Amino acid sequence: MALEIRIAVLGNAGAGKTTTLNALLRDNYGGAVMSKRKATDVIAYSVNVDGAANDENKNVIGDLETLTDETFQFGEEYVHELTYKINIAEQLTEMHKNTQITFVIVPGISEEDGDKYTKYITEKWETYDAVLVVIDGHKGITDDDVALLKNVKENQERRQVPLSILCNKIDNAENEKLARHVKKAKSKVEKIFGKEEDGETSETPTNPSFIPVSSLHAYIHRAGARRTVYEFEDFDKDLMELIGKEQFG
Repeated sequence: MALEIRIAVLGNAGAGKTTTLNALLRDNYGGAVMSKRKATDVIAYSVNVDGAANDENKNVIGDLETLTDETFQFGEEYVHELTYKINIAEQLTEMHKNTQITFVIVPGISEEDGDKYTKYITEKWETYDAVLVVIDGHKGITDDDVALLKNVKENQERRQVPLSILCNKIDNAENEKLARHVKKAKSKVEKIFGKEEDGETSETPTNPSFIPVSSLHAYIHRAGARRTVYEFEDFDKDLMELIGKEQFG
C-alpha cells in the first residue's frame, strides 16, 4: 500500500492554483475537469506513477477516473470534494518507493460562500502534509489574501507543516509595478507570520517560503513539447517573446 502525501493548494479565485498544478504535472489536468464540476468544489488529484502517462489504454485527458465523491457538512454549510486519478510517466521529484502525492485544490474565500472553506481548511488541516498558498501577484496582496493567510497562520500554530507561498503571475521580472507588488506582498507575509519583539519582526518556526513565480511560464516550459503548433498560436505573442529570453524562462 502506497504512503500518501497530501498537499493542500490554497488561494483565492483567479490566483492561478490550477495553472500551478498543470505546470507541476506538465499537462492541462485542471482544465480536464472544468466541465465536470462546479467552481465551488474541492478537487483532489491523486497522482499515480506507472510510466504510461496519457496512453490510449491508461489515462485520457478529459476523462479522468473519479476515485471518491464526498460531501462534508460544517454547521449549515456543505463542501463537495471530488478526487480524480492522474497517471504520469515519472515522479515529480525523487521519492521513496510506494509513495504517492495527492494535490487538494481548495476554492478561495469569498463573501458569497461565507466561511465554509475556512472551516473546511481548519477541519482538514490534520490531513495535510504540506501547504502551498498561491496569491495573484499581478493584483498585489488583497484583503481576501490576508484573510486566507491569517487562517493558515492559526492552523500552523496548531499543527505545523511545510508551507510555501507563491506570489504568482510575475510574468515580467523587469516590470516595476509587479516588483512593487512582490515587495509589498512579501512584507505583508512577513508581518503576518512574524512575531513582534521590541517593534521588530523576527523569524519564527512558522515562517513560510515566499517565492515570486510565473506558473504560466512554468507550464509552457514544462508542457511545451506536448502542445501543438495551433495551441501555441493561442498564446499571447508578447508573452512568448518574454519566455524566449533566458531571464524570463
